[in-house]
Amino acid sequence: MFKMNFNKAMKEIRGKEEKIIETYNNLLPEWLGNAVKKINGTNYNSNHFFIENYQKIASKEFEFFDQNPSYKSVNIASSPLNEARNRYMNVYPYDYNRVKLLNKSKVTASESSDFINASIIQNPYTKTNSYIATQGPIKETCTDFWQMIWEQNVYLIVMVAREMENNIIKCAIYWPTEKNTIYELNLPNEQNNDNTQRKLELVLKDITQPTDNIIKRTIQITETEIVKTNNSVEHRNIRTREVIHLQFIAWPDHDEPNSISSFIDLIKLSKSIKSNVKNSDQYTDLEKQSLTVVHCSAGVGRTGTFMTLDMLFDFYYDILQLKGSFTFKDSLDANIKINSTDEIQECIIHLRKQRVMMVQSLQQLVFCYKALAYELIQFQLNK
Repeated sequence: MFKMNFNKAMKEIRGKEEKIIETYNNLLPEWLGNAVKKINGTNYNSNHFFIENYQKIASKEFEFFDQNPSYKSVNIASSPLNEARNRYMNVYPYDYNRVKLLNKSKVTASESSDFINASIIQNPYTKTNSYIATQGPIKETCTDFWQMIWEQNVYLIVMVAREMENNIIKCAIYWPTEKNTIYELNLPNEQNNDNTQRKLELVLKDITQPTDNIIKRTIQITETEIVKTNNSVEHRNIRTREVIHLQFIAWPDHDEPNSISSFIDLIKLSKSIKSNVKNSDQYTDLEKQSLTVVHCSAGVGRTGTFMTLDMLFDFYYDILQLKGSFTFKDSLDANIKINSTDEIQECIIHLRKQRVMMVQSLQQLVFCYKALAYELIQFQLNK
């Protein structure tokens, strides 16, 4: 009964959102307004318009790698030493933009590696590195994940998945689950020896639920050094900082978010956190400039959807604020490129050059169109 009522409520919310998109379609760039008119129900697999769009993205991706074959190399990820550190055997980071652990971690008794399944992602609009797209850690790579977070000075992690979906493990529980309990990890470091060991201590300081669909965790991380002498063991704290962990729990596997607005809430919350950090004296310049880590299970489908919308929201916010009229149809401000270029296609093509299968499914692609349309309408109505 609860599931029936929940599904009915979600259907009503989605219906209202789609009605808003239909009613205020005239507020959208022409390419986007025309695209959302093509959405007819949820049977996307027979929607020729979006199938063609999806194929265009794939075609441009293949064309890029045909012209730049060296960019397609995944030799490090697929090597015998590292292969078991990938969650999926068809999702490898490209060699050219993979994240390298600054201190190699032990893989076998005699071998170490700087590999983690993670890619540095550039924002095509700002031309700056903005994200790290990574897989949901497996049990064997949880320490590597936190090592990356520490070495890259990350303060924000966005997780777009549940730990388990349809009875399948999608991500290891890599965060501390009990408040004020120390979760300790060995940290690879060149200072380590028989008498000295660097460690990371993770402590869950706070957990809240800003919306029904988002869990927010505040995790304190401390780098420590354990020094053994003949008579004692000394415990030294080197540096402490906080990381915010946002988990979105309303995206069923092989589906789309329960509602457009619920996912937009996640994007806006992440933007608010980044804004607060940049204006805070509690963070170093390195932390303020750090990349946002985004992951789902494979780190491509839902991860790519989040990044696409996060970047495009900012791109269009800037345009609308500069124009002042808050409409794309102002004849005095006519801009052919703004109204004719499918920026969703362009953005995803850019992402696909940096990590395989970003915005993986047709359903995720269609959701990008709906969510961007809905947010641009709401932005203009609220203004």
